[in-house]
Amino acid sequence: MRVVVVGLGEEGHHLTRLLSQWGHEVVAIDPSLERCQFEQEHLDGLVLQGSGTNPAVLQEAGVDRADLLCAVTGSDETNLVVSLIAKRLGVRRVITRLRETIWTRQQTVALQDFGVDVAIHPEWETAEEILRLLKRAAATEVWEFSDGRVQLVGVKLDPDSPWLYRSLSEISADPGMPPFRVVAILRAGQTLVPTGDTHLTRGDQLFLIAKSEDIGEILRRAGKHDRKIQRVMILGGGRIGRNLAALLERERDVQIKLIEVQEEKSVQIATELQKTMVIHADGRDVDVLAQEGISEMHAFVAVTGDDENNIITSLLAKHLGVHKTITLLGRAEYLPLMAPIGLDSAVNVHTVTANTIMRVIRRGEVVSAASLPGIDAEVLEFVVSDKAPVTKKPLKDLNFPKGAILGAVTQGDKVEIPVGNTRVAPGAKVVVFCVPEVIQKVEKILV
Repeated sequence: MRVVVVGLGEEGHHLTRLLSQWGHEVVAIDPSLERCQFEQEHLDGLVLQGSGTNPAVLQEAGVDRADLLCAVTGSDETNLVVSLIAKRLGVRRVITRLRETIWTRQQTVALQDFGVDVAIHPEWETAEEILRLLKRAAATEVWEFSDGRVQLVGVKLDPDSPWLYRSLSEISADPGMPPFRVVAILRAGQTLVPTGDTHLTRGDQLFLIAKSEDIGEILRRAGKHDRKIQRVMILGGGRIGRNLAALLERERDVQIKLIEVQEEKSVQIATELQKTMVIHADGRDVDVLAQEGISEMHAFVAVTGDDENNIITSLLAKHLGVHKTITLLGRAEYLPLMAPIGLDSAVNVHTVTANTIMRVIRRGEVVSAASLPGIDAEVLEFVVSDKAPVTKKPLKDLNFPKGAILGAVTQGDKVEIPVGNTRVAPGAKVVVFCVPEVIQKVEKILV
């Protein structure tokens, strides 16, 4: 597939990297010489310096021969103009990043009139990811597959975890243990693809997959307690904070406090939300947080535009006994550092956006995907084709590539954590962990 990416900020850079890993032909466009030079050093593709709103630049990029254009600049208006020009020049499909929801709410002009086929709203997608983390409070990350019947969760082992210094095969054999599979371990900043003989140690962060209904029991046996979150404090009344509060208002029995430093914005938010207590105050002030009852909160979510502020206030909340902290980070490279310094979960808007776009444009029969923070690998959900090699013999007889693990199989109403004798039928959904260099080999086995 030939893909033109307009905009080489955090989202565009992450997106071009993922597209390149999947073997797509990528052309990147950005007006910044510095960004273009950086991208040219890291991208196996064409990089053009110029404006995506310039028809000549789009023509040089071969947009008329492109299967897809992704407009991910920092400006909604620029993205819409790029989309309109690209569609008129002949690109087949357009995905556009839009921050202002006014473009989807207004009725006078449809997004299709601008050539947009799919619109991605980063702040809304990020708020939904935070909500999933709040619902699975013991996990550092949560992804859903097979229409929510399978979950992949990140788990940081506590110093008193009963799983420490035991092998995965021993843990799996515990009486009554629900079936699960650990697809990756982040250990001292290094990625480990485990086997049954792998022993767990202090500081390990596991990424495990199981039936959604079994995750709570598995986490409990790992020494984690998945408490229900009923009191949430949100620091920051930007788009993400407001979207999250609106989502939480749909949940039953959840008390929400939102702290915003700007008075005018606080008043506006208070008129938009129905069940949220909006507080005009500086959330960086320890006395303010204490006065508003931070120590009584089940969860603290820091989503201001300042990484340092979000990290410091989250650490303070953790120190004061808050069970779950979620920290918004503008720099994706900070994500793997959060668990080692004692924070529970972190999210990055640009990574969420790029991953959402990748879910839309995956080729073949991929229906969902997730990128694991700090790990150069992906978890992909495939629909198995009729003639796929995986349907011809049991898994133990397949030459499954090293660096890939088959985590779950959904066939009809049945969800299975596969073993060697498992046979996969055509049409089944399979969730696979794989490093970039073996993705195409995995595709050949499953599709």
